[in-house]
Amino acid sequence: MDGFTINRSLCEVEFFDKYYDRKNMMGIDVDVMEYVWVKIREHWLINHKCEPPTLNNFVEIGFCEIKKYIGKHSKTRLTDSVKGLDSINIETNQKSTDPSECYHFTFSISENEKSFKVDFDNDIFKLIDKPQKFCEYNQSDLFQFKEKHTKLLFKFLIGYKKLAVMKTKFFIEYDVLIKILNVHPKISKKTNEPMTKSKIQYDIFKSSFKKISENTDLDVELIKTTSKFENGIENFRYIVKFNGYEETEVEEVEKEHKVDTLLKDVKDHYKDKVKDNGMVPFFYITHIGDDDLYYVDDSYKLVGVHNGERTKSESETHKLIKSWDDSKKLQYKVEYLDNIPEFLKRQCI
Repeated sequence: MDGFTINRSLCEVEFFDKYYDRKNMMGIDVDVMEYVWVKIREHWLINHKCEPPTLNNFVEIGFCEIKKYIGKHSKTRLTDSVKGLDSINIETNQKSTDPSECYHFTFSISENEKSFKVDFDNDIFKLIDKPQKFCEYNQSDLFQFKEKHTKLLFKFLIGYKKLAVMKTKFFIEYDVLIKILNVHPKISKKTNEPMTKSKIQYDIFKSSFKKISENTDLDVELIKTTSKFENGIENFRYIVKFNGYEETEVEEVEKEHKVDTLLKDVKDHYKDKVKDNGMVPFFYITHIGDDDLYYVDDSYKLVGVHNGERTKSESETHKLIKSWDDSKKLQYKVEYLDNIPEFLKRQCI
């Protein structure tokens, strides 16, 4: 399979259904959309230089044709995927600073069920006619993966392929990453917010990075760093490293992760013990012999409700809490509020 070029904005999209709810894609759906890009680009290459241009806002694709190209999927599964993709919307530039744009697609199967038609917005052609923003990759690298997360992650990382030739890094926030990878986090019954600390989700991310490093020419790694609160919602930040990039910050990242792990362990301990009274449970950190109530702020400092900052850095916080734990003087106090103030969001159970 030859190299394929695509506009970078199409490497970082979010998928929506006809009601504009986030669509839960399957691996086969990602493969079908990949071939749709092939046919749209092919149509543009053939027809845009005609006088006048004879560009149509649709392409027709035979099931035998697409099966030969992407392989492994049965006719029945392909048919089901095409039906499920009808009226799909995509929104581009999920990480880029360029404005996001939305494009609508309708899928319809022919009467003899040997082919299907994809209608789309004419505006999509402007993304084809921008060679300076093209990214090139081999689609067989994408098709080899089973999981949609790995397929979409590979395509996203291709958008940063120029970085991949050097030892470097970039940052990406959790809320952006789950959009691009089409991850649908569970919603907490207590807070009605996404459960951003799910270890399962982080394991999915790490697994996909590992598979891409092992099976393509991209050498990438994911590291979870700090979290912050935006509009009352906790949001993690990740580092994506290319080619074994090393930095002095890694040691600090590992320490920050230890504090996150400590807080998560406390939440896991209490989550089945708190009262279901319609209020939001949270905990304070306490120390035997000390009347103050402590919490960890956005900078990982330990702050007392009454006496203010107890530590000046994350490493001091981790060291102090560990010393309290080692001396058997570390305790926690669970309380309930109707509305949790911003500074306590990190310690909601």
